[in-house]
Amino acid sequence: MVQEEKENKKKVPKGCAFGCLGLIVLLLILGIVGMLTSKDPDKTAKPKKVKGIEVNLGIESNSKSLDEAIVVAEIKNTTDKTYSGTIAIQHPSFKYWEIKIDNLAPGKSERKQIKEKYIEHPEDQYTYDVTGKLEEKNYKSKVHYTLYNRDNDRSYDVQMKQVIKENVVEVMKELYSIHGNNLVNVNFYDESVDVENLEPNKHHPLASYYGTKSEKTISIGNESFNFEP
Repeated sequence: MVQEEKENKKKVPKGCAFGCLGLIVLLLILGIVGMLTSKDPDKTAKPKKVKGIEVNLGIESNSKSLDEAIVVAEIKNTTDKTYSGTIAIQHPSFKYWEIKIDNLAPGKSERKQIKEKYIEHPEDQYTYDVTGKLEEKNYKSKVHYTLYNRDNDRSYDVQMKQVIKENVVEVMKELYSIHGNNLVNVNFYDESVDVENLEPNKHHPLASYYGTKSEKTISIGNESFNFEP
């Protein structure tokens, strides 16, 4: 009786051993495949809606004979942070309009326009969705300077004690954190110039900044380089 039990214990079915091993291998394969095919949650997450961005849509021109209309959107950041993201506008009379916004500073506005076919019912109501992010981008320059506004928050003259590369970059960081992509041109002068009463043909800036959405450049002397906010 005892001998029979020992013999029974020694007889382990081969099918069970191979079956268990196969199951383990299958689970491992499924686990690896699952990891490879799983989607990145950051990529699949829905864009976050943003409050405090106002959009006013207007039709600047609407010609039936030309079959052409110019649609304008005035986008204003009413928050105390810098906005970047996407604005989607829907209007029954023309196609879906998606606007990309990059670094719209607090309290600032950006104007966009598109050309459409003649709009049959311009009085139709529009809706819009704002998604993206609001970021704290305030920066305080360590360099003292005096600022002169030349063109509605887009162009400035700056006067400082010493116009050198490090000082220009430092001031530009602060100005860009305030004005964002609205900032188009900034000219830098030292204290030897009466900036408030500049004579364009007589006084030339020692350094300049020129900015577009795609390119931001600082020039000083014979050197030009990209400005990275």
